[in-house]
Amino acid sequence: MTSLQQLKNYRDHPNISQTELKAMLSGKSYTKKPSLTMLIGSYVDCVLTCGHLKDELFYVCDVERPTQKIEELCESFYRWLSDGFIYDANIPQEVDLTKYELQVEQWIQFQDYYSNRPKTRVEKFIKEAKEWWSVLVQKGDRQIITTMEELETELILLNLEKDLRWDWISKGEFQKDFYWDEEGVPCKGLGDICFEDVYIDLKYTTCPNLNEWMKVCTNLNYPFQMAFYRSGLKFKKGYWLVVHKDWHELVEVTDLMYQIGTWGYDKKETIRIGKVEMDTWKHVNGYIDGLNLVNGGASLTNFNQLYIENL
Repeated sequence: MTSLQQLKNYRDHPNISQTELKAMLSGKSYTKKPSLTMLIGSYVDCVLTCGHLKDELFYVCDVERPTQKIEELCESFYRWLSDGFIYDANIPQEVDLTKYELQVEQWIQFQDYYSNRPKTRVEKFIKEAKEWWSVLVQKGDRQIITTMEELETELILLNLEKDLRWDWISKGEFQKDFYWDEEGVPCKGLGDICFEDVYIDLKYTTCPNLNEWMKVCTNLNYPFQMAFYRSGLKFKKGYWLVVHKDWHELVEVTDLMYQIGTWGYDKKETIRIGKVEMDTWKHVNGYIDGLNLVNGGASLTNFNQLYIENL
């Protein structure tokens, strides 16, 4: 049974993960805050594969999730207080946001929230944010899940348990950490559901059907992770267990998908430069591109960006 310490040890391990490889290839930070879909996906993953850690990793609240803007503003104000821009740095403890009215007045001067209504925006922010603020203060290091999101996860689990294949799937090793070297690069992975010759990757989705999910699979380059994990785990068959609150499906990974995830592929795109349209080829990265980049080689992605910039 996976422990919280094992998960921490995996995250702190210096070997490179597929998430870091993707981030390096895209030039983006992998520490970016996850989207709501990714957050719920992480919760579904936790409940299904390491439910005993649920309360240590997530804080379930009975408050309705506010707009993304209010959520981001609450986090910004929390960091502002914690970092001590005006006062001594102090982790906020007061769940009543009205007690911070003076600090809100100072912090909000640097925000674009209702900047055209300077006389009322402090009051408006406190009114809209007070419930979420109380949750933010109490959650500690855990991620926030609402009771409605928890209910959706419970429905997913109930539907899975009715599937005859779940009896087999549930016997796998959950959240297995593994490490290997490839092309001189130390690598690591954290497998959702592992058997000796089979690997199952859990994917939560909001797509209404499998056809729509396959488009997401292509756009987010899910074969990248699957091919990377096959290199480390040496499994013979890989599947995506795609779960939605109303449906689920076990999707087998094809040989072509492994090839795409390993080596990438080129696709034709039309770009516009001023009033001129022209065709160009874009390379969608495989994990080998990431390993080459770590080793100091140029990726095809970087080459294409340089080519287009110099047209």
